[in-house]
Amino acid sequence: MLHQHPQKLPLLPLQAEVHDIAGLELLDAHLSTNKHAWSKPPWARRLGSLADESSSGLVPLLVGLPILCSIAAHFYFQMFSTLHIYLALVWIGLPTATTSMLISLASRRYSKSDRARQHIKATVLLALLGTVAWRTFTTSSRRGLSIPALLPLPNNQTVFVAINLYNSEHLFPAFSNSLLQLAHQLGEDNVFFSIYESNSEDHTKQHLSQLQHSFNQRGIQNRVRMLDNTRRQDLERIHRLAIIRNEALSPISDGIHGLHNRTFSKLVWLNDIFFRPESVLELLSTNEGRFDQVCALDYLPLGFYDTWVMRDVDGFRPTPLWPYFKREQDIASLRRGEPILVNSCWNGITIFDAKWFLPTLQTDANATPIPGPDGGPLRFRTHPECLVSECLLPSYDIHIRSKERPLIFVNPRAVATYQYRDYLMYDVIMRSNIVNLWSRIWQDLISHSLFGFFAEMGRKADDCADALRGGWKAA
Repeated sequence: MLHQHPQKLPLLPLQAEVHDIAGLELLDAHLSTNKHAWSKPPWARRLGSLADESSSGLVPLLVGLPILCSIAAHFYFQMFSTLHIYLALVWIGLPTATTSMLISLASRRYSKSDRARQHIKATVLLALLGTVAWRTFTTSSRRGLSIPALLPLPNNQTVFVAINLYNSEHLFPAFSNSLLQLAHQLGEDNVFFSIYESNSEDHTKQHLSQLQHSFNQRGIQNRVRMLDNTRRQDLERIHRLAIIRNEALSPISDGIHGLHNRTFSKLVWLNDIFFRPESVLELLSTNEGRFDQVCALDYLPLGFYDTWVMRDVDGFRPTPLWPYFKREQDIASLRRGEPILVNSCWNGITIFDAKWFLPTLQTDANATPIPGPDGGPLRFRTHPECLVSECLLPSYDIHIRSKERPLIFVNPRAVATYQYRDYLMYDVIMRSNIVNLWSRIWQDLISHSLFGFFAEMGRKADDCADALRGGWKAA
């Protein structure tokens, strides 16, 4: 019988030659860390790995992701803007940095002093993120709608709304919804819609038929005319457009001068635009409702659109680039969101005192007893000497018929756009408080103060200045 003698196992601490006490301490720390790691549940270990990954790739992520988002915004809005970069940083970069910091705090071990520093960083990031969220969902005081615009129209006022449409199916159903909301806010008994469409090659007519049905269901007075006729190709373009605009006024010419024994007080013109009904109410409240004409600002991706029609009080055309106007007092009013006195405007949405278009000009202290060039109520026309937009000449004719300078304003709080992407930028994003910081630093300090000559390069000369000069009333 063989006797098995148990082998003696070596005692590691006795046989190991320890030359470096620090090395032993490092080994103990490593074993302790591994033990702590394996004691964590799977979700905590996953957070730890995410924290390690975010720490190693945080800088590329914080820089790369906002850059990619801003590039996408450049393509979507069809223009380059530092605003896209700024918004990508505050809407994408900051939340990413905050999330990474919170994951790191929840999953990684820090010394007492390091953890205190990380808590301070996380608190700062959370405070910034809260500020961004608050400013994103609140409205700028200088770009938002004024309080009077949010109030109902006085019951004694009635409004005539004139609209011309051609190949406008891209506006629907947003356009229909805006008109129905406008009627509701004005009072469905206080508004008359006149829409003239001709020769559209898309589905505009079908959408208008549905809109007219909605008008009739709600008892809203309207006349919707949809025609297929010749485009009057033998006529010059401005002459043709003047005729088309006058067609939208045909209910007034046919004897509809008001509603429920109340004469129309205001005449609203709408282009084929995206708009919010509150912009119309904003215009109606301009100067407490005392005006001869008032206009919104209309936008394309680059900036202001209707530079051919608008003239400031000195007769200068605006520029498409911020700050649009030439006079410093006009720029200051634009920054504050205050009405700006101008010679003429149209800008997608314009509202006239209806007296200028009614068959008999009401007695007014500012009206001359001598009729203007049309010999009666204002209508759209051409200029006999120069190529002038048919949309400019109503403003010009009001000047001619007035003893004193007429009250024609641009209200920058009212916005009109021609594509949904521009509506999203200028009627939604640009109204947000989050834009104020960028606006003050970039638009006011850098762009206007340092590089204002770029904007001036886009200001075109008025080729008809000499032909029009005699009609404008002095400021």
